[in-house]
Amino acid sequence: MNSSSHTTFGPVVIVGGAGRMGAFFADLFREAKIPCEIIEVDTDAARRQQLLNQARAVIVSVPIASTAACINELIPVLHPEALLADLTSVKQAPLEAMMKHSGEVLALHPMFGPGKNGIKGQTVAVCGGRLDSRAEALLQFLREAGAVLHELTASRHDQLMAVVQGMNHFHSIAFAHALGELGIPVQETIDVASPVYLLRMQLMGRILAQDAGLYADILLQNPSVPAALNAFAGSCAEFMQAISSGSREQCVEFFERAARSFGSYCEIALEESDEILGMLQSESRNSR
Repeated sequence: MNSSSHTTFGPVVIVGGAGRMGAFFADLFREAKIPCEIIEVDTDAARRQQLLNQARAVIVSVPIASTAACINELIPVLHPEALLADLTSVKQAPLEAMMKHSGEVLALHPMFGPGKNGIKGQTVAVCGGRLDSRAEALLQFLREAGAVLHELTASRHDQLMAVVQGMNHFHSIAFAHALGELGIPVQETIDVASPVYLLRMQLMGRILAQDAGLYADILLQNPSVPAALNAFAGSCAEFMQAISSGSREQCVEFFERAARSFGSYCEIALEESDEILGMLQSESRNSR
């Protein structure tokens, strides 16, 4: 990647750059020869001030619950023309805090976990701010790195994340908890698993293998999560009522309403999941 076209947004300082996502972006910039330094809570005060004075882009990558406070502390010491950006999975409060900065502002949410697959083909939500040359240069850098940028408002982002993250993670955590309450070992279910169940268990296990605090913050800090979980609880209660009544008709009607909410995506999901399950079964046969 040619870094010369990206010098307008560097040098970069990542606050929280020792965390997984911050470190991922630090490596991404350094590989492109863009000067990048990190600041952590134990960074010497004089060194911290020096780096912030030099930075022309400051990216905040700290825990969700600390993001707005961190931004408020940074703003008085930033270069007035510096780009201020964040990588948080909740957007309304961080963006509101960043807009107090006099320079450019860019709200970002990488929709992937940092790992060996890199950024190519990965979605990054872009939730606006105050964009000029530095912000546009950073966005162009992400495009050239292979990221898929999806623009939406901060409020719509939080509404969607209440489903994509909040309701989804809530279901996975509650499912695992209920399995424990039933006293059924996970492995026994895996031993008799259908391919669909096995895939779902792998995805749930992936969530449960990670930082509990992160998932607590996703559920607690997004203002749209309570409404999503209330809707989910209402649907569970209605479905439970249909099952408790012993009415096959009610169960079928509930299923059909759920399917209608997916619309044409049902057929797309069927086709795509067939491909995934086929690959998993092929890998399983080859590993024997």
